[in-house]
Amino acid sequence: MASGAYTALCLASLSICTDIIILKSSPNWFYFSFLFFSSFLYYNFQKISWFGHVRMSQKNNLKYLWPAKYPGLLLLCLMVGFIGSVALITGCINNPVKIFMASIAFALAILYNQNILGIHLRSSKGFKAFTIAMVAIITGVLIPAAKNSFASIPFLFLLLFSLAQLCFITALCIAADMRDIEEDREDRIKTFPAVAGILTSKKLILLLFLFQLLLLFIQYHHSFITIQQLEAFFAISLLSMIFIHRLEPKNSYSYFIIGIDGLIACQSMSIILIY
Repeated sequence: MASGAYTALCLASLSICTDIIILKSSPNWFYFSFLFFSSFLYYNFQKISWFGHVRMSQKNNLKYLWPAKYPGLLLLCLMVGFIGSVALITGCINNPVKIFMASIAFALAILYNQNILGIHLRSSKGFKAFTIAMVAIITGVLIPAAKNSFASIPFLFLLLFSLAQLCFITALCIAADMRDIEEDREDRIKTFPAVAGILTSKKLILLLFLFQLLLLFIQYHHSFITIQQLEAFFAISLLSMIFIHRLEPKNSYSYFIIGIDGLIACQSMSIILIY
């Protein structure tokens, strides 16, 4: 449960970078709170279906039964998620772009964990990390940036920033899958590390970070981001590369959670500090 809260906090922090860098405004704490509670709820939902289905590797682990153990917390998440959804839908009635992107994120989140018409992204070869990253980018970048349907944002800026963040999150998602490589093989979940192996996964992660840095330099060249923001992104990406290089499946669960999700939080924190 603690890991779910920590992961939700880090993913929700993506919206802070979008507010500061793209919208040039203070963080929208209402949307941040909505993302946190809804991410926390979904994180634990995909760990265990509340209707009784548990991953084979988790059948003897009672910590995944927290919805039954903490009904008050479950109710709080549902209430905040519902209130936040109503508020967002109400505020997006005149913004079809936000409604469209929210629908895509919702559809990907459902297809990620449920087998619908033979489509189950969680078990599809190499799609698990990319799907998580896409949902994170849609909710943490594109929806917050869709103010006035992107009318005031240069398209090239939005494209470069979204792709850079997509590379960053995808790389970290692949790294997180290295932790569960044996469990995923047992459960027949075709994550990239489970299919391609640890060494190939680390090479792909390195390429994603390098491509992210290239996109960031292009943004700076076009004066979309400041030199201070570029330095902050560069420092976090460099730290991420060093961390991933030393990462092994034998590392503890806490090491993976604190390290990988912490890198996302560090990116947002660094942007806040120089704001």
